[in-house]
Amino acid sequence: MAAFAIVPTAVDEYTLEQRGHRSVCKAQDYDARTRTATTTDADGHSSTRTWTEYVYRLECPGDGPRAMTTTKRVARKGESLEVAWDPNDWVAARPAPATSSADDMSWALILTGGAIFLRLSSATGRTLKERRDYTPAAAGGEGAQR
Repeated sequence: MAAFAIVPTAVDEYTLEQRGHRSVCKAQDYDARTRTATTTDADGHSSTRTWTEYVYRLECPGDGPRAMTTTKRVARKGESLEVAWDPNDWVAARPAPATSSADDMSWALILTGGAIFLRLSSATGRTLKERRDYTPAAAGGEGAQR
């Protein structure tokens, strides 16, 4: 389900928003690395995926990160960029988001809540229909489902 796919990203963003720091760093240099991964399923079908990672060497003030890896080029050599980073180093450094991560977390919670609501309402609807279709023997029915 789409809601569950964005939860880890939203949690990382939320973590950076709550305890993370932001620093304006200078991209000293970067390496573009092409990665390839091949997976094979149980039926023997293989698929290959190729992507590019950009590994930046950063010059950040204080205890800021010294490196950052992204899947998009976010700066050229010598350019400055704002970086969000976790002082505990549990969440990888990344370009600071232009919007609040609370928005992402809110959407994840709304979508998850909506999915739970739909599941519960469909189960409740079936139960109510079954009760409505039941005629007790004392009312002239045979006590069975119609």
